[in-house]
Amino acid sequence: MGSGLAHGGSEWENLGEKDGIQTFRKSEAGSSLLIMKGSGVVDAPLPIVYAVFHDAERTPEWMPDTLEKKILVPNSGLHSRIALTRVDMPWPLDDRYFIAESKARMQRDGTLVLRTKSTTTIHYEMEDCVKGEIKYSQTILEPIGSGQTKVTIEMKTDPKGELPAWLVNKSTKSWPYKFISGIRQQVTKSNLKIVELPKPIGDPVIKGPSLIPAAAH
Repeated sequence: MGSGLAHGGSEWENLGEKDGIQTFRKSEAGSSLLIMKGSGVVDAPLPIVYAVFHDAERTPEWMPDTLEKKILVPNSGLHSRIALTRVDMPWPLDDRYFIAESKARMQRDGTLVLRTKSTTTIHYEMEDCVKGEIKYSQTILEPIGSGQTKVTIEMKTDPKGELPAWLVNKSTKSWPYKFISGIRQQVTKSNLKIVELPKPIGDPVIKGPSLIPAAAH
């Protein structure tokens, strides 16, 4: 499985580093919503980090603003599943929910790629919530030795509703930092459910200025 590079947008803007976590953002041609990116090292081996991602029920313990996550279709494809995620919004806004398919792919170089994107293959409605859209989200888990994993997240979401783009961009500015910080805290817990890693397939992921799949445009 290869990975294309994003086209038609600006270069990454470095927003700074905190606690060893770097945060970036960039624009994309034809869209007022920004792509956010974060990268940092987690002091745990890849199987432990993957266990954190795989346990949907415990996602609210670490993922920013997440109230609930549940699996709707456990096996939508090879190492793929469809889940509902409910996200808390500040008053007086309605909460958002997302129906998205996630796919896990192990590369031959030992890098694990997790991709998530909203899907319309199933119908599900939540009362008193607005259905948002995950344009794309890609997380790269890269073992770097000494029992550590480098985590890189790129994401672009549209919460829908009547929210102006500048407010959405402002609210997601700190999300990558909170995301990686949450993983760091979660891996320290002793009761994580370790699961089997996907078998290696495809070519090593392309590492460049962006890891957004070309198909997402």
